[in-house]
Amino acid sequence: MPELHLEPTYEKQLAAEVSNLVWSPKMDLVAFSLATGGVALYRMTLHRVWSTEPPEEGVSVSALCWRPDGRLLAVGYTSDADVDALDEDDFLPPLSSLSNKYGSVNKHSEEDPQDVQGIADLKTLTVLAVGTRHGQVSLLLHGLLVFCRHDCGAGLEPRVMTFSNDLSRLLVLCGEQTETTKEDTTAQTSTDVGSARLMELDLSVMSGCSEQLRQLATLYGRISSHLVYLDRTIQAICEAWETVLLEMDSKMERFQASLGEDTSLSVEFLELLMFGVPSPEMERFLLTDLTDTGLKKLRHSIELSYTNIQSLVLRHLQPAAFRIADYLLQVAGMVRHKERFGHLGLSEERVVLAQQAVTLFLVKATDIQQVIDSSTRNFVAFFRWLYAVILRLAETSLPPDVGKISQQELSFIAEFVDTNLGDSATARGVHLERVGMYLRNADLEAPPTLGGSQWRRLLSESASLAAAPGIVPPTNGSRSLIQEHDALRRAVAHLFADNADAGARTVRVVPASSLSGQVGPLVAVSALPEGSPGRFLVVLADEQPARLHVAALGSGTAVQVDLHTLLTELGLSPPAGAAPRLCQLCFFSSSVLSALVTDVGAPVYLQLDVAAIAAGSPAVSCSAGRALDNMAPVAMAVSGARSLVAVLFQGGRRARVYDTADGEPEDSVLETTHGSADHNIDDNKENLL
Repeated sequence: MPELHLEPTYEKQLAAEVSNLVWSPKMDLVAFSLATGGVALYRMTLHRVWSTEPPEEGVSVSALCWRPDGRLLAVGYTSDADVDALDEDDFLPPLSSLSNKYGSVNKHSEEDPQDVQGIADLKTLTVLAVGTRHGQVSLLLHGLLVFCRHDCGAGLEPRVMTFSNDLSRLLVLCGEQTETTKEDTTAQTSTDVGSARLMELDLSVMSGCSEQLRQLATLYGRISSHLVYLDRTIQAICEAWETVLLEMDSKMERFQASLGEDTSLSVEFLELLMFGVPSPEMERFLLTDLTDTGLKKLRHSIELSYTNIQSLVLRHLQPAAFRIADYLLQVAGMVRHKERFGHLGLSEERVVLAQQAVTLFLVKATDIQQVIDSSTRNFVAFFRWLYAVILRLAETSLPPDVGKISQQELSFIAEFVDTNLGDSATARGVHLERVGMYLRNADLEAPPTLGGSQWRRLLSESASLAAAPGIVPPTNGSRSLIQEHDALRRAVAHLFADNADAGARTVRVVPASSLSGQVGPLVAVSALPEGSPGRFLVVLADEQPARLHVAALGSGTAVQVDLHTLLTELGLSPPAGAAPRLCQLCFFSSSVLSALVTDVGAPVYLQLDVAAIAAGSPAVSCSAGRALDNMAPVAMAVSGARSLVAVLFQGGRRARVYDTADGEPEDSVLETTHGSADHNIDDNKENLL
């Protein structure tokens, strides 16, 4: 038997406990799932280059899977949320910051706001298969848009899924769900064994219209990216809105409460404006509660806040909404092109509703601009007048330009008092600051008057125009910007809600070959190249006695490999009475299987060439093995493209990298790092992802 080259190259003490590891198929990156629920990326030198925290407290990583090109990593968590409820922002890169001066959104400053979902460079369709403990398999286009849901059957749980190379078939290997796994929905992985059930799904329809699906998924990704951008923009607007304005409202309300029943705020301020003489209560309020310094601070705060909000609305909010409207227009074109896109589950009625929702959102953004313009004008006049009154009451000399009030300014002050300070007859209350009410998830406390709208009059005079498809009805004046944003999100979700049902109708279950043995945590599946007699290689492991079941689906070839006999043939005979135990299985390449064996003295790394089985021969043509000295392994990850094997020590706090290539590696000296210092991605000059 050939001797396996296995040269240790790097070893390191890890900063956090690791539960699993998977090597990138294309790049020098290995993904570690941490016991804390986070995920970290390491180079082959075991230097960390990136990490992320779990999406919520108390969850752990249940699965890691790289996209075949190695540019995206899918992470499954134990939160067991339904696929419909998944927020792509929880699993994909966050949106970049809008500007370096708007608070907490600044932490995303280095990412592209146009492509937060990372799909701009996808020229072909990418499909992510997700299996749940409830026995459901979902296919997500570009990892975002649900195209199909398939129920595997009662009591079955998908364990391993693999696509064929042309995406026309999906092999699903299921295990029987025991009572333990049905009740325990928080367990990370199930180690209970049961009969293996194979299910092969015919996805030829999806494969045949992959270009149409790619266009649809790309549009959905762009829309969802810009919706997230709107989220971040609204967050920045809320941060730009100063809480000191609420403090002013509360002061006015306390002053109103101190007045008698025969007067009101508006009466007090109008009498002061007309006669120039304040009541004792008004004089005490101006000199004690407001003061000239407080008015200066409040005016500066309002002007700064309104300037920032206007900038965010004009430069970020409205452009993003206009782009969403443009993408929805493209979706509407798809709906009308029934020959190419008619089977994708899109509805013209729902497209119209989504277009109306984005239009109403834009109208509400315009309302905020108008409110800011009028409020700024009236605020300046009102505060300038109050400042002069306070200085006069304090017997302080007035600057030359402060005591003069024009007739137009008097009109602005009267409008401010009437609009903002309430009226005892209508009991409207105090609403000094009118922009903040647009940033709450509640109806507007003082909605603008829309009775004179020309658009309303036109629609009321023409019933046929109002009923025409695509005509946007008058805006709901009582709804806030937050409510319109939520309505837009719901309309987009409703637009794409039927894609999963439409896709499910195109999927056909193909009777798969039976496979003897039990299915537990040790399962390996590989898609065979085109032209092979079979479609998939499936490997199952039995514990007692320790053996492998290898089958090539489609060719009818299957073989059993006794582990004890194989180790003896390789000169790695276990000690007397020892029972070899398979620790992990994974494919080194499409036809080479890697296995980690323990409980045989020194642990053993095995490579089995199963190409002969894939070709129809019931035999393992070539095998090799090597003992792993001075370690107790619990998991491994292999990279056939780079001839590397990463092994995790017991306890999950130490890892070692081996080079399996023949010949001297570039750095054959074992690099051992005893510290736990990590390298941030900013220290690496290469573009990793």
